[in-house]
Amino acid sequence: MEEHYKTVKLSPEFVAAPRASLESVLRESESAQHLLRDQLAAQLEQIKVREENLLDLAADGTLPRLRTLAAEREEAQARLTETSTDLAVGAKAIDEFLKVLDDPMSSISA
Repeated sequence: MEEHYKTVKLSPEFVAAPRASLESVLRESESAQHLLRDQLAAQLEQIKVREENLLDLAADGTLPRLRTLAAEREEAQARLTETSTDLAVGAKAIDEFLKVLDDPMSSISA
């Protein structure tokens, strides 16, 4: 089987096509993450304003709503810190696979 892989050589175009697609997906993902970060930051600001308003009204029994807002804020904050997804890990794995496709013998002899 090793002898067979010595004869296999994929064209640079064949290997470049999925790499270009991967780079495009990563760019789009980065743009989407930027938009999500902006949305979450705006949401956090809205929650902050609502919390401040509720604190002003806390004397009239609105404390349960304040706890709900605190939970919403914590969830939005957690999502904001998680916007860097595992896409980079998957992209790295695909890139390593493409390197093997580009030169199959390097992975056999390594």
